Amino acid sequence: MSEKTKTDYQVAVDGTQEFLSDGLRIWVERQKRIFVFELAYTVDTFVDEETGFARWTGHGVDHLIATSNNDPLSFDALNYIACELLKFGQPIPEPLVSFTTGVLCNEIKRPNKKARYCGANAWRDKIIFMAVIKNLNLGLNAVHDDSKNGISACGAVAEALQRMGEKPSSYRHVKAIWEKEKRPVPPLEQSLLDEIAVINSSDCDHHEKSKAISSLIKRSGR
Repeated sequence: MSEKTKTDYQVAVDGTQEFLSDGLRIWVERQKRIFVFELAYTVDTFVDEETGFARWTGHGVDHLIATSNNDPLSFDALNYIACELLKFGQPIPEPLVSFTTGVLCNEIKRPNKKARYCGANAWRDKIIFMAVIKNLNLGLNAVHDDSKNGISACGAVAEALQRMGEKPSSYRHVKAIWEKEKRPVPPLEQSLLDEIAVINSSDCDHHEKSKAISSLIKRSGR
């Protein structure tokens, strides 16, 4: 293995860590917000003809309240419903009144644990796949022999994830994501990848980079 190949690999690992440090968290958080929104609309609604806004009837809210004891996303969905109703001066149906009062009085707290939610892995896998594509542009092969500690684009992503303490962090899992997601990269997706790379290479601090990437993804409609 040449010294240039080793250098390219380390550049790939460092670049992947920088790319994923903001993007991975933002994309997964975005999917969480979408899921909270979808959960909120599992409760029956109708359109108020006078205002044109959706109003919650309260039917179905019992299920969210019951699951909110252990599910942070159900808790967030209930908060979203209450905030929307208050914002537009709409009445809050029972039993959401009791839940909202409990939250405001600090008697009901958000469950302090990670929740599994629909689509989280799909968005995580998408940006991991994009990180592998980025490393291919450095001249690395996509994969290497599983029986050896070789150098590859997938291997660089796995090492970056290990440094960050994120999962999946094994070469085997990253390779599986690559094989599953492998397809021609649409022009819009490649353009988004390039713009994220430009933001990450700028002189802005971490907070400003996070805001810029978040705004970019939101504008892209992803």
